Amino acid sequence: KEMEVLQAVLALCRLTLICGLCFGTFLVYKFVVVPWRAHKFYRKYANVKVPESLNIPQGDVREMDALVRQGKFRFGFLYIDCDAAKYDMRLGRSGGTINFELMSPKALQEVSNLIPEKIDRETDRDGVQFARAFLKSTALKRTGEEYKRSRNSFLKLLGFNFASKYIPTMIDVVKEKVDTWKQGDKIDCLKEMGDVALKIIVRIAFGKDINSKIREMNYTKKNGEIVKMDFYHFFPTLMRDFLEAVFYTRNQVFQFLFTKGWLFPNNINEKNC
Repeated sequence: KEMEVLQAVLALCRLTLICGLCFGTFLVYKFVVVPWRAHKFYRKYANVKVPESLNIPQGDVREMDALVRQGKFRFGFLYIDCDAAKYDMRLGRSGGTINFELMSPKALQEVSNLIPEKIDRETDRDGVQFARAFLKSTALKRTGEEYKRSRNSFLKLLGFNFASKYIPTMIDVVKEKVDTWKQGDKIDCLKEMGDVALKIIVRIAFGKDINSKIREMNYTKKNGEIVKMDFYHFFPTLMRDFLEAVFYTRNQVFQFLFTKGWLFPNNINEKNC
């Protein structure tokens, strides 16, 4: 019996070793071989900017994180690294995914011309799957013209095509924001414009301040602490957390482990939703 147990343990160790070697080979192929082959192939094209380093395993996420830590624009590396007057596109990478960033107007136009007039949106992996249950759903329109017609009809129902009547509302929201500023304050223009835009949209959609209709909501921070937030703080914070999760290094490298919200930070975002 002792020999049988020993043989079983050895067999389990052998199986674990084989699985580990297979997984390691897969990681090397996905994060080293594939990027290296792509870099080697596209270096022969003068109009394609190929980064000097593979930046294994994160790819462009490494540059993004460095810029964010310096308080700079997340995608600023594209403009630092790539001259649009010289290159039509840049070869990029997010984790194990190869990206092609179009940099010149010529490239944008050529790619736009390649988009077929009739698109099968039902096979779009990023589409809204439950939309198939609804006939003539906006998400499943076969052509750009049909999609545009449905979108315009939907916006007309909301009254967004009569924007002029909301100008007083827009002015009121901007005035409310400006009144909170004091002389000598340092203003973050991007943040303030985002706050104003969100309040204008909410005011038009609900007719009044949404905080008068929705109570403060529980928000779980990354450290597990639960705090109360009103809608105007809750929504932007949630969107920021989702954006950070998209560029989270381990999320980029092991996407299959994060898709269902099993691991941090996706599990926190799922809870807040």
